[in-house]
Amino acid sequence: MPLIRFLAVLPLILSLSIEAYGQFNNYRKYDYKWAAAFPKPVALNSKFEGAPLVILNEENFFKVSGVKSGFMKIYVESKQHIKYTNAEGVLSGARFDLPSSFDPILDRSDVPRGSADTAQRPKLFDVKVLFFAARIKKRNGTVVNADIDDEVVLDDRSYQLKSHRAYAHSLRFGGSRLENNNTYTYVFQIQNLEPGDELEVHYKYEIPYAQNWYLFNSNRVFYNGVYPKQAYSFTFNFNKKVGTTFLYNNGANPDKRFQEKENVTYIFKAENLPGCLDEINARPHLELPYFVYNLNPMDARFYYTSPYNMEEAPLPFWIYLLRLREQYTEYEQRRADPLIKDKQWKKVQSFMIVTTAGIPNANIFTRLNTLHNKIVDDFKYQKDGAFFAGKDKKLERLGDYTENETLREISRFKLYVKLLNHLNIPYNTMYFMDKRVAQMGLNFISSVVDNEYAFAVPRVNQQYYLYPKQSRCGYYGNELPFYWENTPALYIEFYSLWADKIAGLNFIKTHASNASENIRVCNIKADVDLNQQTLDCEAKVSLSGQFSTMTRNLYVFNYMDSTLNPLYGRKINYAFQPQDNDTLTPYSKSAVYPFKTNFRMNYSSADRMVRNDSRYQLSLDDLFPHIVENELDEAYRELRYYPDFQSQDLIKYFFVFSDSVKLLNKDELDVAISNSFGAYTITADQLNSTTIMIASEFRVTSEFVEANKIGDVVDINAAIRKLNQGVLVVQKGRVGLH
Repeated sequence: MPLIRFLAVLPLILSLSIEAYGQFNNYRKYDYKWAAAFPKPVALNSKFEGAPLVILNEENFFKVSGVKSGFMKIYVESKQHIKYTNAEGVLSGARFDLPSSFDPILDRSDVPRGSADTAQRPKLFDVKVLFFAARIKKRNGTVVNADIDDEVVLDDRSYQLKSHRAYAHSLRFGGSRLENNNTYTYVFQIQNLEPGDELEVHYKYEIPYAQNWYLFNSNRVFYNGVYPKQAYSFTFNFNKKVGTTFLYNNGANPDKRFQEKENVTYIFKAENLPGCLDEINARPHLELPYFVYNLNPMDARFYYTSPYNMEEAPLPFWIYLLRLREQYTEYEQRRADPLIKDKQWKKVQSFMIVTTAGIPNANIFTRLNTLHNKIVDDFKYQKDGAFFAGKDKKLERLGDYTENETLREISRFKLYVKLLNHLNIPYNTMYFMDKRVAQMGLNFISSVVDNEYAFAVPRVNQQYYLYPKQSRCGYYGNELPFYWENTPALYIEFYSLWADKIAGLNFIKTHASNASENIRVCNIKADVDLNQQTLDCEAKVSLSGQFSTMTRNLYVFNYMDSTLNPLYGRKINYAFQPQDNDTLTPYSKSAVYPFKTNFRMNYSSADRMVRNDSRYQLSLDDLFPHIVENELDEAYRELRYYPDFQSQDLIKYFFVFSDSVKLLNKDELDVAISNSFGAYTITADQLNSTTIMIASEFRVTSEFVEANKIGDVVDINAAIRKLNQGVLVVQKGRVGLH
């Protein structure tokens, strides 16, 4: 029987494979002819001499063809003239990934930091490359064809769908289930480049609007890239009936605007753009020029009938999309009996009654917070990939899973809607934007298709956030990671979203934390046996504020936010157990700001000491895991440096020796630095004949550091790195103290 089923679907599989193969390989059949001679020599701007490659000229063309959404296509074309100055440029800049990205920061924002996947890919479906051509001018002046290796790579979309998977069926167009679609990247690798060569490349690809309609709203186009550009242009062409709108940021204004019949053209130009879009801990959206465009095609979805004059009027894209996202909430709010007592509801109700037993009914907010904390601390989390792939066709069973203390991906928000409605608590929603990537406002909303959001419960003079977790661990009430703190978020009042009168945009700045609240204190007693040359450590770790938010789950669940600096993934015992997978239960914790959490742990080592007669060297390698940026480049910096958050981080080791010792290298260890970034001190003291303390205190006091002061960050990072590569030198014997 299985064989019969397989034979039945075999023709379909083959047809799809043939169609895909043809789609992906049509560009190879294109007979490309160069229309002109190789570009004339261009003098290299002296300010870019240290760059591994320089884009001498880049011309981009973005053409919107058609006016009705079902038939629209977008054509992206690029011509580039590139100079490769050294081997590093050849190694890093000989690869081209299509579709290309005009907003690589946003397109790569959900890729784990340090991922081997280097492509910064827009989230686009069914892209077709029409042609890709390249030729090389060698150092001796001869022009040769580029030797191009090409492949089509299937993207793993699982990390890119995130929060909108739960309603992706609503984004379908023409029967296409977008949550099941695959996207592909065309990779072109130039093989015969050498330092000193110049490359001319010309490519074009097609994007169908219908499959990607929800991704062409509030899109950013940055002028700058990773590498310097001496000349840059971007030509944007569309039919005036599409109703395209533009917003400009940081000086990005069109150089020309003109119209020929129905076609409208905007041309943006710039010169001598530094390559800085990938600078560590920069926020390019606050400093670099970019424009934002919105495509508004002729589509009934983007219009509504005004109840005031019964005429059609445009419906803002964000309202249309947010109505899709919150359609379940609307259903629950508007149905005649929102608390139908079916079997599944009764199980949810039972969970609420048991969890809040003993809390007076009048204390509604306390009951809500208790339910939320229960979900955060005790509920397992189930990803629903099988459901979205159509393999799990069972019902949602919200009550069954709640009874089993499991939060399903498809039920993240639904469960909270049930809880809030049952408690009769008014609520709205708050859509966040990672401030490392962008800043929401009237000039940039984002596509809102994939922004995470929380329920916002109005309290006295503030909003109280409840964020449904999306992993085993979550955030307590009113707890936000640093990248959602102190930044505008889109505030949606539920009834305004569904009202006949279209609401305006409303942004609320989320709360901020400071250095006096973001604190980590680690006190470690290390018993040192001079005879056995062993260390036995007992550590007390206290986390507060963002240190608790961002690192407590590392100890409890071995979980770390993959977008963070990898050093967030180091526990205090990292130097002794780099692959420590043990989990700890905090001996005290608080679910109230600043969420203080405390741990105790023990660890040991038998290979950190070297003896030379009566002298001992104790390795300090990685004993002080402060979170720094070790790859920061002082030589080239164009943008401000933004630390993750202002903080105090104190790590103290009390080395208690089995015999009397004398500290010999205090002067080498002691450090005191204070600058525009913060302050760093190392204090090495002999407390008594057998005890030596080394205290490493790192304070981040600045919101940002100017580019010309990046050396201040580098200096502190270097001092921390030096300590973590240093040694403690002592001499055994009863000797006088300092």
